[in-house]
Amino acid sequence: MNKRNLLFKLLEGTILVLIFYKILQILFRIYAIVTVSRVVHGNESVRTQFPYILEELRIEHLTDYIFVVSYLILLSTWFYIKYINAHTVSHLQLTYKPIWALFAFFIPIFNLVAPYKIMNELWTVRDKDMANDQRGKNIIKTWWILSILIFVPSRYLSVQANQAEGLEAFLTFEYYYLFFYLVSLHYFLETRKLIRMIGA
Repeated sequence: MNKRNLLFKLLEGTILVLIFYKILQILFRIYAIVTVSRVVHGNESVRTQFPYILEELRIEHLTDYIFVVSYLILLSTWFYIKYINAHTVSHLQLTYKPIWALFAFFIPIFNLVAPYKIMNELWTVRDKDMANDQRGKNIIKTWWILSILIFVPSRYLSVQANQAEGLEAFLTFEYYYLFFYLVSLHYFLETRKLIRMIGA
């Protein structure tokens, strides 16, 4: 197995782990919402479960960080290698130099546009069957909208959730997180579909 295939397998494996992890997070959010709602509505018998929920959230934030950093490193490396290859095999004038693909997800402002453009160019170079052209571009558009929907609220949620006071505020953020993880799950499913279409 060459290095490119190994990288592709690692990236795809990480995405599969993240899909499974997001499903677990969604299930835990539902459990936390039910438990906290019962406490808010006067059922004191479940209040003892609240410290376990808080402890699980601390572990979850750390695990999330490790998974997301690993994913971004692998995705950026795959992006970079694919873009170098696109420059080599294509007669088209591509928008960026390959090195920009490596940092496309990390440079502020640039990361709001560049990954979408680069992914479109990767698809254009890779697509041999023009019948699939619109389908690929639609998947890329969906992928990028989901990326923005994850990126923007994630910073707000992590700051505001830590400042939440009281059970009702905590419950509100659990609903936000439930929605956020549902969007994240959709994002990772679309990402997997996209990288499989573009290939190793």
